[in-house]
Amino acid sequence: MLRKGLFVAIAIVLVANAATLAMIAVNRSGEPDATVQVTEREARVEALGLEGTDIVLALAWERPGDVSENEMPRLGWFDRPKLQSLGFDCSVTPDSRDAEKHYAFLRMLGRQVYAVLEYRADEVPAASDDEAAAPGSLPASQLPSGNARRFEPVSEVDRTRLSRLVPVDVGTNPAALRKRYPDRQRFIVAPAMANLRLIPRKGAIPARLAGEVMTIMPSNLYVPKEHRTLLDRLLAADKDARDNQPWQRLRHDPRYSVTVKYGRRLEPWIVGVEPMPAR
Repeated sequence: MLRKGLFVAIAIVLVANAATLAMIAVNRSGEPDATVQVTEREARVEALGLEGTDIVLALAWERPGDVSENEMPRLGWFDRPKLQSLGFDCSVTPDSRDAEKHYAFLRMLGRQVYAVLEYRADEVPAASDDEAAAPGSLPASQLPSGNARRFEPVSEVDRTRLSRLVPVDVGTNPAALRKRYPDRQRFIVAPAMANLRLIPRKGAIPARLAGEVMTIMPSNLYVPKEHRTLLDRLLAADKDARDNQPWQRLRHDPRYSVTVKYGRRLEPWIVGVEPMPAR
């Protein structure tokens, strides 16, 4: 009986492993949905497991927009109509007396969606609404409301130490989002969790609803052994340094670039890690 149980357990493990390998193969078959090269600003190295036996890169993205009373940044385009398009019940006006009660429960419930992340290279110039878009991207007039392609000059510190991966849209249909954002080297479409927040009135600014991209899934990218050499060396040098969380500004200039591919199932994998030239 014990032997039979052992065989069953082994069979379950083998079937599960085979299913996982099959899904990986499907994801990586054909042309990738996106191939993006980012830097340490957008992919922060972290050690996992006992004595750092595994290494992952934690995705870091910027959260631009207006700032609420609790200093949490907001995405200007992620407004009430966008929340409604995702299925959130926004039937109560934000400034009504029932708003706080109505949205108290909703704001605790995240909703699985698909997010579009744009990698904004530092050299991209400021663009007016009348300018033609670059090949493979959308004209500003066709981008979501509040998301015109305006790239303001950034400081040297921002340029070298802040993430340039920015959420620019969300939706429930990844194919429709990819059609809208066709540049596969600039835009990533990935599963995400979105949340709703009620922003109370502040002075002359009326109460409003704001959406947040809470999590990109997966938020950690596993680093294969063949791409660990440089990262192992950096982790060893940084072992006594305080952790630099993904939402914080990098404390030093980026030291490596990472090439990431997103497959047919919108699951990412790392295909290259290269050192960046010293500044």
